[in-house]
Amino acid sequence: MWKAISPSSTSALKLLGYEDAQELIGKNCHEMIHHSTEEGLPVPRERCRIYDAIDHGDTMTDEGDVFHRKDGSFFPVKYSTHPQVLEGEIIGSVVTFSDITDRKKQEEEVLYLSYHDALTGLYNRTYLEKIRTDLTSEKNMPLCVVVGDVNGLKLSNDIFGHKKGDEFLRRIAEIIESSTREEDLLFRVGGDEFYLFFKNTQEETEQRIMERITRSISEEDFHGIRGGIALGLSVMKTEEASLEHVMNDAEQKMYREKTLKKNKESIRQLQNVIEIIMKKEEERIHAENTMKIAEAMGASMGMTEEELTKLKDAAYVHDIGKITKIMSSSDENPLTVSRKDHAVIGYRILNSFEQTMDLARIVLSHHEKWDGSGYPKGLKGEEIPLLSRIITVAERYDRLTSDFGRNPLKREEALEIMKSESGRILDGTLVDVLARLEENPEKKTGSGGQ
Repeated sequence: MWKAISPSSTSALKLLGYEDAQELIGKNCHEMIHHSTEEGLPVPRERCRIYDAIDHGDTMTDEGDVFHRKDGSFFPVKYSTHPQVLEGEIIGSVVTFSDITDRKKQEEEVLYLSYHDALTGLYNRTYLEKIRTDLTSEKNMPLCVVVGDVNGLKLSNDIFGHKKGDEFLRRIAEIIESSTREEDLLFRVGGDEFYLFFKNTQEETEQRIMERITRSISEEDFHGIRGGIALGLSVMKTEEASLEHVMNDAEQKMYREKTLKKNKESIRQLQNVIEIIMKKEEERIHAENTMKIAEAMGASMGMTEEELTKLKDAAYVHDIGKITKIMSSSDENPLTVSRKDHAVIGYRILNSFEQTMDLARIVLSHHEKWDGSGYPKGLKGEEIPLLSRIITVAERYDRLTSDFGRNPLKREEALEIMKSESGRILDGTLVDVLARLEENPEKKTGSGGQ
């Protein structure tokens, strides 16, 4: 019998939750501290490694068991047995042990991180390679494989930075998890790429799950960015089939879906961003006024219809970069955005869509100044794109005369100020164009002043 003879170590008593060694002396220690596993399964004498070491007089070390405390709790332990021999006869063994809870926890964390994506908590590619053989066994057939690619991540990163982009991906992962079953295997294998594996299921079932995922993500608003995901499905029917081939097939279907819906998805994303800006009455009226003034100026300069369309579109969205400030204002952890940032953010937004790429550089430069003291590049004079210079003049005039201004000026007063800014802030030639328009009652620009 494994009995405690003289447990003199106070640290050992403390680890086991005992105050007095007399509570253990003469007792069956196996039944007191080594009677069951971590899962609660009993450990009979014949399977006790400590008894086995005593019986054979072996020195043995193990760290795969737990010891139980007096209060019924347990802890992972590393223990060693040291046989005690008297006159050639084994009379017992000294068992030394230590609590390895912290080490086990660290090992579990390392193991978890080696098989899981640190951002979303889903499995990673390393784990996929580990279970590949078991995944393709006959018991899992048919195996449905879904490959997904998220829309909107780049736009989120461009507008709000990678921290918000990470939140975007975590939310996508949560939606996927909530739309699938506990036994389904979900992986994040790239920046915005996900793999889903469904064992013993039919294609019709997974099509419904895919529709649920797509719908749920499309309804989600991520700080003003509408979520979206393209999904492709392929089925592995027998274990003789190639998993690599099935995954590639699902990926190609996903890319086909992404390509077919690319234009529609881009328009949806762009419209959503513009709508957020225009919900602010002051921003909407300013955008409309700036557009009308810029259009009138361009038309008086003899611009073509194509040039006028580009000018109008750029003028209408010239402050689109303010979405960062607007969305952050209601955030618990708002981003630090300076007044000078919105031109660059607007450039990144517009450059993300094929429909507005040609407007991006115009918007980027609408805060440049004629004398080179503007931002973000410090362009000077005619280095600044002409359409940007027109928008600068148009929005300056609206800011001075608009009813949303603190002290809206009369048109004549505004033009006097702008003439004084010619050659420094504004292109004097374009200020003259605006002044001539204002002198013609039939071509008034319709701003908010008197």
